[in-house]
Amino acid sequence: MATYADLRSELIAAMESWSVRTRMVSDLREDLERIDAGQTRYQLQVYPAEKIYPDSNVPRSSANVTITTHHLVADAFDERAWTEGQMDVDLDRLANIGWWRALSAVRDLSGEIEVEVVRVVNLVTYQVTATAVLA
Repeated sequence: MATYADLRSELIAAMESWSVRTRMVSDLREDLERIDAGQTRYQLQVYPAEKIYPDSNVPRSSANVTITTHHLVADAFDERAWTEGQMDVDLDRLANIGWWRALSAVRDLSGEIEVEVVRVVNLVTYQVTATAVLA
């Protein structure tokens, strides 16, 4: 049976292979680290959710997963390049249940994948939240 650490490791490998980005120092606070213009940083939270019974009497562990990605816009061209480029590619993957099911640590998802995109001054942030049933 997959563990929370297995899922976390697999998500880190995926996030860092998509483009030039690094994980932030803190997964819970965004004010501890500076993001330079044009840079992308992400935060990852994986923590236990309720046990579920997808197709048997044997409970399976599930994990609440939150991936938050921040991009500090350098200029108007950078904003469009980011939002219509890498951010779109990322969200196409993360909002696709098939992508999650392809992870070896994930058996299925429980509930909906939630996506939120916000911009505060020059910081564009997207957050994806899902509950993964561990394999």
